Amino acid sequence: TFNIAGLSSAYLIIPDKVRRLKYNRFMKATHISSGNFFGLVATEAAYTHGAEWLKQLITYLEENYRFLEKFLKSNLPLVKPMKPESTYLVWIDLSELKLSSEIIFKKLIDAGVGLSPGYLFGTGGQNFVRLNMGCPLSVLKESLDRIKIALSY
Repeated sequence: TFNIAGLSSAYLIIPDKVRRLKYNRFMKATHISSGNFFGLVATEAAYTHGAEWLKQLITYLEENYRFLEKFLKSNLPLVKPMKPESTYLVWIDLSELKLSSEIIFKKLIDAGVGLSPGYLFGTGGQNFVRLNMGCPLSVLKESLDRIKIALSY
């Protein structure tokens, strides 16, 4: 929600006592349960003081998505974004381009664009890429311009 995952601030709630115990044992055994002090402080600050920031962030992300959707429709009509739900990561369907994933990624890398390939996320993802639109609009515009150049030739 508050875009602080890089601070290792993830957490979860496990109501079922047996599952929670299994989870805690696993975390302890793998030594990945220590957390991050900065992440803890940032999470507390976000929940305590972040309501207005979050409201503005959601508005900004919605505007970024509208721009992305309009850009693709006007410039790359065969490239179809899927409206994200509760995230700033957009799945983009490239299947209508009729190009292999390898060719698409070579073109994107040559254009200086690094998107997450959909096949990394499981079966059925080979014709998709994942784009992070949680960035300044100027960065999104530049990325989309590069994608347009890469996929137009």
